[in-house]
Amino acid sequence: MKYLLDTHVLIWRHLSPERLAPEVRAVLQETSNDVCVSIASAWEMSIKARIGKLSVPDTAARLFRDTVAMSAYDVVDISLAHIACLDSLPLHHRDPFDRLLVAQAIVEECVLVTADVQLRAYPTSVLWAPA
Repeated sequence: MKYLLDTHVLIWRHLSPERLAPEVRAVLQETSNDVCVSIASAWEMSIKARIGKLSVPDTAARLFRDTVAMSAYDVVDISLAHIACLDSLPLHHRDPFDRLLVAQAIVEECVLVTADVQLRAYPTSVLWAPA
């Protein structure tokens, strides 16, 4: 199965793993799963660190790079196909990073791993967000 991690899941996985639901931990431990992260998450982490909404041990870029290297996650770049999908999504959620992650999950045929309940409104599979 192919999964795309929401930015908070990526951060929690390495800084606060106890915050992850047991089913998320199981997915991340299963070696047959293909786990992806978006380059948009690096961008989001950088912005949040810069404005004081995220505390990182070094820099957001280094945290993203080290986390990806340590976990062997695949990095999903932003493509025109993702933007085209984004253009067609209704505005159920106003956060541009979350909407881009939804578009990437749809185009890349991934299950989106998130605790954000609002993302269930989109036409993609979601793991973990409480119903």
